[in-house]
This record gives sequence, structure tokens and C-alpha cells, in this order.
Amino acid sequence: MRAGCAAIIVGSPQDSSLKFFSAGAARASAPKWVKTYEGLSLKGSVRVFNPEVHIGNEGFGVLFYCVDEAKAFTRNTRTGRGKGTPEGDDPKVQYRTRLDESADGVWQTSTVETERGGRQK
Repeated sequence: MRAGCAAIIVGSPQDSSLKFFSAGAARASAPKWVKTYEGLSLKGSVRVFNPEVHIGNEGFGVLFYCVDEAKAFTRNTRTGRGKGTPEGDDPKVQYRTRLDESADGVWQTSTVETERGGRQK
């Protein structure tokens, strides 16, 4: 998550932190996701909670965590207008990620799924 935010802040879909911490489908989709924030800056704060990690016998891990985006928004860098979570949408999002260990021993996100309103607390 931090690598993605860092790439958005510097405006670089090919940011080295994204490449370092992602693999597979996540690495392929990350630049497209970062590009959706072109012309925007990130403002406010998010709260990350309920992290759960499970490492299976198959050699990969699954990380679940929730993010509360209620105090976060984007600001258009040209107009200065801010935009938060649309009214009626739940600002809490559950992330489900698969983690694979690289040959260098780095746990990398290989897939990401999100569900708005998931696992609130």
C-alpha cells in the first residue's frame, strides 16, 4: 500500500518501490492503477486495521487488512478541488492480497482484491 501511495505522490507508474514489492498480476496492474491518479494529489489520512497474515504449506501467504478512507481525499492539482469517498459509499475497504517470496527473500504482493465495506470494526 505504501509503495502504491509513494508512486502516486511522485507521479511515477514505474516507481521502483512498486517493482520491488510486487510481482505477477499485481506488478502488471499497479502502473495502470497509479495512472488513474494522474493530475491528483493524495490528502488526509487513512487508518489501516485488522491485519491478518496466513502462511500456507504451499509456500505463499495471504494478507487481509482493512483501510478506513473516511479522512482521505484526492485534490485536483490543476483546479485545487478535493474529492473524497462518494456519498453513500462505505469508506472502509478490505484488501485481500497474495504474497509470494522472491528468490531474494522479499515477500511481494502478487494479487490484490478489494471489497468496499468489508470487515468493518
